[in-house]
Amino acid sequence: MTRYLAERGTPPRQSLVADIPVALDDHGGTGNRITILQVRWPAGRRSRERLQDIVRETRELKGEVHAISGNALMLYSIVEHSVASLIESLNLRPLPMLANTVVSNPAGLNERVYFNGAPVELALPVSVVGHHQVLNVTITTYVDQLDVTFIALRDSDTRPARLADYTVTALDDLKRDLARRRRRVRPPNPAGGPDRTLTDA
Repeated sequence: MTRYLAERGTPPRQSLVADIPVALDDHGGTGNRITILQVRWPAGRRSRERLQDIVRETRELKGEVHAISGNALMLYSIVEHSVASLIESLNLRPLPMLANTVVSNPAGLNERVYFNGAPVELALPVSVVGHHQVLNVTITTYVDQLDVTFIALRDSDTRPARLADYTVTALDDLKRDLARRRRRVRPPNPAGGPDRTLTDA
């Protein structure tokens, strides 16, 4: 996302913020009950460090979710998105945004499914773009694959294909960063045997 915005001449001056749908345990019946909370995307630093920051913040967020009643969280989501809807309806663009985009990770499929006897090769969700936003990012799993889907408003200037390209680049950056980390951190060398990296171990 940082590369994409920089390419457009609008590099982020601070951390981006994502709306994250979170399932509530006390749903009180059938169906899904969710709230939508905000998580920062740290700017700068190495890919691995940014990912660690996101993991730490989402863990803290989950802890807060368990400490607050589901009704209070639902009310929070309703109020915040009502305000965003009002801003969009009145075209009040200069007002600050609560979040830049939606990033969701719905439950995937662990086993292969079939349609009229034919194996399904790809299963992607149909998501929506939030009020006062132009982009939705949805991550899903299907058997042994991970899929990232970008959904953008048709009349916006967003280019999902470019975001997909930069996602592949970011994954390569993360792999290289982790490889450098493994080379620096080596386990003890038992009995004078050959050195082994964490990957080999």
